[in-house]
Amino acid sequence: MLINSARALVRDKSIEKYVNGRIGIARKTGAYARLNHGSLAVEAAENVGANPDRYCHGKTLVGALRKGYRDQYNSELRIDLPSPHVFVQSLGDVATRAFRGNA
Repeated sequence: MLINSARALVRDKSIEKYVNGRIGIARKTGAYARLNHGSLAVEAAENVGANPDRYCHGKTLVGALRKGYRDQYNSELRIDLPSPHVFVQSLGDVATRAFRGNA
């Protein structure tokens, strides 16, 4: 499925964004001096690997999806329309509840 291959392509970028985001939060809250960068990197890799739907960087994933779709189908991906190529069941369930079956 296209979304799985795109997720795999952006895994490293998602880990990078996770680490940089946590470092930014630590700087703002004054906890940067106590931050263990090594354990943060391990935590990021574990979290992104265990739950890519939650921790995948959205803009990066959409970019990879658009490129993969364009390469495979020779047309532009419309993310505002439902497609089995980019469907994630858990997100579909949320959309169905939120939009009362109109998603």
